[in-house]
Amino acid sequence: MQTIDFMTGKKFIKDEEDIKFIIISPKGDIYLASKKYDEYLMKKDFKLDYYNDNDKCNHHKDYIQVLLNRFFKDNPNYKKYLKNFSSDENLIVTTNVIHQLLNDGYIIFSNLTTYGSMYYLLHGKNGRLFVNYPTITKEQEESLKEIENYLEKFEEITIEKYSNHEKNICNLLYLENNKIYNALFEKKSKTK
Repeated sequence: MQTIDFMTGKKFIKDEEDIKFIIISPKGDIYLASKKYDEYLMKKDFKLDYYNDNDKCNHHKDYIQVLLNRFFKDNPNYKKYLKNFSSDENLIVTTNVIHQLLNDGYIIFSNLTTYGSMYYLLHGKNGRLFVNYPTITKEQEESLKEIENYLEKFEEITIEKYSNHEKNICNLLYLENNKIYNALFEKKSKTK
């Protein structure tokens, strides 16, 4: 299992910034990015020529563009997403890529915190984990334990646990801690 900063392609080194995205491959490799890349220049810093010179990494779709260009640009399932979308398309592109990754057997965490908002003041940091449960591998199970260390600052995590992703059959699990592994795999003891 590797832990890779997908914004640089190098080994991930934990910093003080909150995690923006985590993608866990079927092999258990963990691709992460923290918010430290907010405000980086997309064209200059990440070599994405379809961005304008002054376009900054501010949205989820920008992080996704770096991920796709670095690791998925030759995969036909993602080619249509390799371009600079408007900020109005941020949610659509982000959602479509997340669901394509789920179809391909990946697990995804996305930071949904609206920093500085009233919700943030009341509830703190929050995120969402997307899991296509029938496709989870043993390697991904181990990686789910590992990512809890990176999500320790999150007060609320919602898990979208799909039992049938194609039919959009999903259970929502709400955590007020980062104990993802226990929430997904805890076996309840049978009572006599």
